[in-house]
Amino acid sequence: MNGEASSQTTSLPWLLWLDEEIKGAIEEDYTNGLCVALKYFLLSTSDTAAADTALRVDALCQETLLDGDPLLKFQDDKVISGFLNALWETFFEVVKRVPYSDPKQDELVQLIHELRKLSPKPFNIWKVRIPLCFYVCQTNIVDRASVSSILRSQYSSP
Repeated sequence: MNGEASSQTTSLPWLLWLDEEIKGAIEEDYTNGLCVALKYFLLSTSDTAAADTALRVDALCQETLLDGDPLLKFQDDKVISGFLNALWETFFEVVKRVPYSDPKQDELVQLIHELRKLSPKPFNIWKVRIPLCFYVCQTNIVDRASVSSILRSQYSSP
C-alpha cells in the first residue's frame, strides 16, 4: 500500500514539476521558497493549509525583499517585481499541471483568497507606491471558473 501511494504521488505532474524546480534551485532563492511552500500546501491535509501557505509567502517576501537597506526604502524596488513575477509564474505553472476536475484547483483558489487577506506592504515600483498584495487584490480570480477561463486563454494551443 505504501509503495502504491508513493507511486501515485510521484506521477502527479504538478508534484514532478515542483520537485524538479526545488532540485534545480539555489536554496536561498525565493523561487525555491515559493516552490517549497506550494508543495507543502498541495500535499497538506490541514484545514489551515491555505492560510499557513499565504503567511509563508508573506514571510518569504518580507525576509527576502523588504528587510533590505533602509536607505533604499523609497527607491524603486526592482527585486519586488522579480518576486511577484516568480510568485505568479510559479503559481500558474503549478495550476496548469493540475487537472481542471481535481479538487486541488479549489484549494489553489482558496490560497488566492488567503493571499488577498494579507495586510498590504507598500513598495515602490514604476515610480508608484503600491501595496504588495496589489496583483492579488486587483484581480478578480475568485472562483474556479475564472481560474479555468484564464488558464484556457493563456495556455491553449492555437
